[in-house]
Amino acid sequence: MLGKPSRVIAFIGIVLLIACRSEAPKGVYVKKPDIQGEWEVVNAFRNNAQTGTLDGAKFLFTSSIFSSNVPGFIFGENNIGEYRVSSDTIYTGIMRPSFFIVNEVDENRLNISTLIQGHSFEFELERIEQNE
Repeated sequence: MLGKPSRVIAFIGIVLLIACRSEAPKGVYVKKPDIQGEWEVVNAFRNNAQTGTLDGAKFLFTSSIFSSNVPGFIFGENNIGEYRVSSDTIYTGIMRPSFFIVNEVDENRLNISTLIQGHSFEFELERIEQNE
């Protein structure tokens, strides 16, 4: 029979094993220049079901500011914040959502996900070309 210290060590080992196996999927590494510009939502998913609530929504990333025209009942009243990027995460500088995980990014497409009031959201965005 296992003594009390052995049981504690065994329990901790099991918890660590489970935690490592259930690690959340990671996004892709991103830098600010990768996302700078204006983006339009082409598909949005709420709890893995497509939603039309965000049709026509736009996200803008300047060199330091994130802004959006997403309605206040989804993103909150303050849709402008000073954002930062760390590895695979964009910290928006606004209250809701406070972050996006970057799932995919290339020159013209951006796929990000987040949690808003306990619901998972995924956004597929296309870059809006600026006329020069």
